[in-house]
Amino acid sequence: PRGWLLKQLTLQAEGLSGHLAQFWDDVMHSIWIGGSGDGGLHERTPYWLNGMVPLAFLLSNAGVEELDPVVGIYKAPWGKHGCLSGDGCKLIPTPTPVNVMSQVEAYISYILAHQGSDGWLGPNSSGGGQYWGPSNVLQTLWQWAEAKQAVAPATSQNATRAVLLHMLEQYRRMQSTPLTSWAQAR
Repeated sequence: PRGWLLKQLTLQAEGLSGHLAQFWDDVMHSIWIGGSGDGGLHERTPYWLNGMVPLAFLLSNAGVEELDPVVGIYKAPWGKHGCLSGDGCKLIPTPTPVNVMSQVEAYISYILAHQGSDGWLGPNSSGGGQYWGPSNVLQTLWQWAEAKQAVAPATSQNATRAVLLHMLEQYRRMQSTPLTSWAQAR
């Protein structure tokens, strides 16, 4: 991407999308990466990843690997700032630069490395709604596998195999625990 589209993708990475893993507990400490955040259906991190994977590869294809840190809506110099606020010239902490691909790789690597021996991806749940959270991770892994296919075939095959093993385990589980409630209606 170039021009206007690249500018929009960069703005997205510099905004909430690129920073959620730095401050939102449900993503930063998600159950998907060994934490305790993102309770309930365990869907917040998978939804975030569904947007981050294409964003990471589109920016990478445009040669954008790392973006300058942003505080709020401003790109600011770090260190001492003006004393107009009456705060005694406090030091602004240096924020972390945004590297979307690095974030995506860290999450996907953890998810793939912690696939259950039965093939299940993500936290174990019970009941007919247990299939929703992982379904969003499957979409993330399909996108990941497709984007990695040309440059890292083994990585692509690993993600594809993880999806297949999960689907086989989901099929096995659905024999005794079918979809229920809103999940059944979808």
